[in-house]
Amino acid sequence: MKKATKVIERCERELRGLVAEAADAGDYDGVFKLTACAKQLAELAASVDGTPPARGAAPRPSTPAKQAKKSSQYPRFGRRGDSLIKIGWSKREKKEYQHKAPRRAVEVLVNAVAKAGTNGNIFQSNDILPLTDPGDGSEIPAYQAYLSLAWLRDMMLVDQHGRQGYSVARPQELSGAVEAAWQSLNRA
Repeated sequence: MKKATKVIERCERELRGLVAEAADAGDYDGVFKLTACAKQLAELAASVDGTPPARGAAPRPSTPAKQAKKSSQYPRFGRRGDSLIKIGWSKREKKEYQHKAPRRAVEVLVNAVAKAGTNGNIFQSNDILPLTDPGDGSEIPAYQAYLSLAWLRDMMLVDQHGRQGYSVARPQELSGAVEAAWQSLNRA
């Protein structure tokens, strides 16, 4: 099974590269379709491996079916005006919640991630946080940076390596891929 998982993961990585190429070409529909395919491959690799996919994409065996179905729909991302919106599910409150980050926070994070991820470097969040907006010198709240990072992971533009940290497949193309992903966001 490990061999099959590696093959699927390799295909998913190659699709992420195609996402970046589509973003550079301004093919926003292609970015959206390729991202969806890559996400499905990541979930397939996790199911073949026997581990649940990251970001709650599959229910845990011990979770009641109804609650598992509910939590597997989250997080979802969208945009409202010039803000990134994360819609999550509160297990304790048993209802949806929303967090938002202005686009400027996303842009500052993307620049920090691209810089930290050059040459395939693995970096941790404390390597890039706290974020400071170079325009006015203000500090970007950590929750906005983490929300933005969660979106980049969800869009498969940033890879998480457990507790080791994060990496970016093509840091020089990240900005274009993020712009394409931003354009493909649904209105929240």
